[in-house]
Amino acid sequence: MNDIYFSKNSDGIYDISFSGGDFKKTQGLDTAIINSLNIDQRAEASEVMTPQNRRGNIIDELNDQNDFQIGSKLWLLSQKRANQETVSLAESYASECLQWLVDDGIAETVIASGILKNDNIVLSITIKQSDGTTFSKSYNLWSKTTIA
Repeated sequence: MNDIYFSKNSDGIYDISFSGGDFKKTQGLDTAIINSLNIDQRAEASEVMTPQNRRGNIIDELNDQNDFQIGSKLWLLSQKRANQETVSLAESYASECLQWLVDDGIAETVIASGILKNDNIVLSITIKQSDGTTFSKSYNLWSKTTIA
């Protein structure tokens, strides 16, 4: 899969990379994973009481699949301490937001596993693709008490 490459700058923000006046490209699922993890999925009323604080994104308004929301709820963890309970929630949110890869036939399995490392949550994503190859990469999601 050929895709536009996103790189993380010194402020921890992902942006499109350019090379020779054109988009820098990457093979694999990295861009799909970065977008899935970092786009805010709208929270339910049970998760955030005030409707204006439930976030979400315009992409869902343009989507004709009413039962699908893009992105993750990792943003809900931004006020949580980095502990094992938060790691478990991050794993669950990551697995949920990447399920579309399985549903669309791009992957056979998606595994998200997290660890605490120096007060950070490092999330390892392993995807067994439909062609039998495996994609694996780690993402530093947490830095102290904010998502990195």
